[in-house]
Amino acid sequence: MIHVKDLTSITCIPRSKLQSLTLFLLIISTILTSIVFFLEPFSYGIDIFLYGFDINTCTELENSWSCEQQANSWFFHSFHSYWWYPFFLAVSLYIVSLTSPFNFRTKLRLEHNEGIIDIEDEFSSYFAVLFWFSLFFNLLASPTPSNGISDGLDVLLFVGGLVFLLGTYHAAKRQLIPIDEGLNAPDKSDISKIKNSDVFTFHQELQRVFDLPSVEGDKQQLVSVGDLLHEELAEIKDRLDTQESTLMQIVPLYPDIFEVPSHYLGTVTIRISTETLLKHRLSLILPKASKKYKSLRNYTDELRKHDDGLDSDTLGSIETIISLGNQATHGRGSSKEDYISALQKFVEVVEWHIATPVVS
Repeated sequence: MIHVKDLTSITCIPRSKLQSLTLFLLIISTILTSIVFFLEPFSYGIDIFLYGFDINTCTELENSWSCEQQANSWFFHSFHSYWWYPFFLAVSLYIVSLTSPFNFRTKLRLEHNEGIIDIEDEFSSYFAVLFWFSLFFNLLASPTPSNGISDGLDVLLFVGGLVFLLGTYHAAKRQLIPIDEGLNAPDKSDISKIKNSDVFTFHQELQRVFDLPSVEGDKQQLVSVGDLLHEELAEIKDRLDTQESTLMQIVPLYPDIFEVPSHYLGTVTIRISTETLLKHRLSLILPKASKKYKSLRNYTDELRKHDDGLDSDTLGSIETIISLGNQATHGRGSSKEDYISALQKFVEVVEWHIATPVVS
């Protein structure tokens, strides 16, 4: 698993005009093919669709057959010999799109300390489901001499139901994924979420999370907030370093506060670190505390009841961290000022905890 602090740069390679044209033509040909496949069985009339061609009007050929009623097709009367062309066009375009000059799939490159991750879009599964469903429908529903849809209705309903269930499952599975998994956040209810619909959307969400400008094509370097704000954080970091041996035993995550590449992630990590610290303190006071206490707000409320050493200043610092952390995790972002303010309050809470022994 790659932690966000290990990422060094993000590059989104946009489509060229040729690639965009290839995608447009592929979508149009796929939709046209699906329409043709779906309408063809109906084009001879409802009676023929249901019961097939009158066998008395059909002539058996060497490997096929020909029926007089085929000429009555309202959809393919002058196009019947060419109705497979959209299919061949769609398949040809898909094969061509696999080659470099025509490959329309948006590419996202993530460089990290150990190497490179390349993420590439695939052709939309919704168009693929539409295409294959219409093809199966055509193969099952196209009338033959004395055989129409009524003879294979059970098979058609089975295939249609299976495609629908698979499509619904796939759509539900892709709806939402958590963005803060790498921070090991214990309270998933507060995790900001992103739509995982395509690489382009994912790139936009990464830009938001990492406080990057919205641009494509250029490599965007990621710099840790600790390096970016080195001078402004020097005093705060020195105060934490004096407590490092104790703090690392309780909150091993805390160095990430300085190593993550955005104010947003830094503020979220401060909130999580504070939560971990208060959870530890509560466990010393109430070793058998209910496991339902699993959020920063829960731990704060319980310490307010049971911790005689919790003063109003420390409580105010915790409340500030809760407020700024919620603002960040619920999608409203976090500025440099928010991050520094939360960090200052975290230092105060750490110093209070170490200076105020627990009385159980």
